Amino acid sequence: MTSAITVPAYAGLPVTHRGLSSALHVITVHISAIGPATAEALRLHGLQVDFMPEVYDGAHLTAGLAESGGEMLLLRAEMGSPDLTEVLRE
Repeated sequence: MTSAITVPAYAGLPVTHRGLSSALHVITVHISAIGPATAEALRLHGLQVDFMPEVYDGAHLTAGLAESGGEMLLLRAEMGSPDLTEVLRE
């Protein structure tokens, strides 16, 4: 996930209900966060971050994700850079 705001959105919480959830259930996934704010938002929902790049940008997140391979679900803010999306599509 590339934005702390996408975490509650992924949990299905509308903007008006954020901060009120009690649980989010995710089964058999590996979770990446682009930086500490996103990682903390995930932890607040009980999710463990498996990967966070040392440099908090899309290029470094992409490099780490490319090593893992497999399918991915990318959740990012609408105003986020398209660079990560474009590289992952290749």
